Parts: sequence; C-alpha cells; structure tokens
Amino acid sequence: MSKSGSKFKSESKSKSGYGSFFSAWPALTRAHRLMLLLGVGLVAASSAWLVAQQLDGEINRIQIEGELTSTERAAVRGAIVQAMQGRPAQLHSIDLGVIRDAVDQLTWSERVSIRRQWPDTLRVQLSKRGVAARWGDGGYVATNGSLIQPAANLATDDLPLLDCALSSAANAMEVYQLLSTQLSLVGLRVVELRESQLGEWSILLRSGFTVVLGKEDLASRLQRFLAVYAVDLERRSNEIVAVDARYHNGIAVSWQAQPVEVAVNQAATR
Repeated sequence: MSKSGSKFKSESKSKSGYGSFFSAWPALTRAHRLMLLLGVGLVAASSAWLVAQQLDGEINRIQIEGELTSTERAAVRGAIVQAMQGRPAQLHSIDLGVIRDAVDQLTWSERVSIRRQWPDTLRVQLSKRGVAARWGDGGYVATNGSLIQPAANLATDDLPLLDCALSSAANAMEVYQLLSTQLSLVGLRVVELRESQLGEWSILLRSGFTVVLGKEDLASRLQRFLAVYAVDLERRSNEIVAVDARYHNGIAVSWQAQPVEVAVNQAATR
C-alpha cells in the first residue's frame, strides 16, 4: 500500500512538472519566448534541410511523355541536357523554370509540364502545335497562326502553301480559314494562298485553276465566284485556267486556249 502510494505521488509530481512548464510560459519574457521559438524553428529547418539533402539525388533519367516522334523526343532531351550544362544536375535543386524555358524554345512545343519524381527522374509532359500550312520558302504555320520549325521533316503533300509579301503568318492563316471554309462547302480545296507586293490575294485550287480576289471584300468576291461556279462553272472546271473576281457585279473566266469570257452581270469597271 505504501509503495503504491509512493508511485502515485511520483507520477503526480511528474505531471505537475509538465504543468508547471506550460503554466510558466506566460511568465516568460518576450525575449525568452522568441529564443525558444527560434530554437524550435532552427531544429525544424535543420531537419528539413537534412531531408532535402537525402532526396536531392542526381538526375539519372529524363522521362518525356506525349504524342511525339522519336526525333521530337530527341529534340526535347537535347534541349534539356543543354540547359542543364553548368548547373547542378540534382533532382531537388534543379531550376524547373530553366528547363521549361529551354523546352519552350522548341517552336512546335505547347503546354509543357515538368515535375520531379523521386529518387532520380525528371518527368516532362508536353503536347505539340498542329501544323496547318507551309510558309513561303521555308518553315510552317501552326493552327494558331504562329510560325514553327518542326524537329523533323514533314510530309507536306497535303499542306497548303501560304506565300505572303506583306501579311504575317497569323493574318494569312485567318484569310486561309475564311476562304477554305466557304470553298469546302462545294468540294473545292485551297492548294496555295498568295499575297502580292500590292496586297492582292489569289488562291490556287486543287482543281487546277486560280481565283484572283484582290485587296478587299474577299468574302463577298468569293461568294460571287461560288454563285457562278455552282450554276455554270463546276461542270467545266477542268477547262478553267483562271477566274478574276475583282469585278463589282461579275467574274471574268479565262478558259484553256480561249479568250477571257466575262460571266454573269459583267461590269465595265472593277
């Protein structure tokens, strides 16, 4: 009975000691509180630093994800390796912003995501811009109108050519989409879209003939051509060399081995 009572008193004393410590906290001066908190913070920071050092292993693998060709994957890997030269190649301390900027320099890349994967992997996820057309003497135009240079040669047989003396690729893409949308409704397809030094637009169709639209009112002039095409020209499309739609109320048709014929409500002036 005596021993049991002694043990109870000992435990009570211990608990009262903890209680005394916490109850003493309000009595501590502001300086003492700050020192205690600083000590706890230093311990926590040291622990975090030690954990970070243990996790900060060398990068041994770059995992590239996305619907890319082998050439495109190699281009991404090469851009990353070049960006890492002269920098610590450690998983935790690597600057992901630098890596992202390097991948963004590939003009065809889009929506780049880079993550660390412990213990030694850098995961890169990206999609690429779709190619919509060829541009001038070289390069390509993406679906958003930006100029890009793909990592590999493309099969260009089905890509239209945009060749513009004055307009940007983005503006040319808008004109192409405006015209090709209307032409596709009657089964016609644009092969080439050209802009002259005077700012006049013309299109070459897969059917083999050219339609000249001029500098302005492109949509209305195209509609004028399409109206005549549906009524009279479609059945003879293989005989057409060129169509001039710059007239106010009609179009002029140039036939193979025949003089120019002005069709439908011709106007004396353009």
